[in-house]
Amino acid sequence: MKPYTGDSNYAIPINTATTQVGRITSRRYWWDGLVTSADTIEAIQCGGDIVDTVFQIIGTSYGTSGDVTTQGSNDNGTTWTALKDETGTAITHTSGASFMHSISTLPDLIRPYLTAGTGANIDVIATVGFK
Repeated sequence: MKPYTGDSNYAIPINTATTQVGRITSRRYWWDGLVTSADTIEAIQCGGDIVDTVFQIIGTSYGTSGDVTTQGSNDNGTTWTALKDETGTAITHTSGASFMHSISTLPDLIRPYLTAGTGANIDVIATVGFK
């Protein structure tokens, strides 16, 4: 997986770090400071031999009606859809303690998205394992 480079005008860019353990490579992506649903958030472009993807949402403030949804797109980021967990439930976190989830499907692009609210302060970390 790599950052999607189709648009360079992101308010929230991706930071990355890579770790190699045996035959598995783990790459960590993180987005700092999601504040409002108007933020343009850089996506991760999926590809390669992915073993697993886990998102962690860390919110110090969800602001007014803040929700973080993990989204995917197969049309180069034109249309974004909420991704679902293994039970078929949309992956959305509204408030409270840190929240961690895995993704059961991998579209071409994935990103976190603050679907509502203003005045939030949320960080998101995605850890991706691949061969």
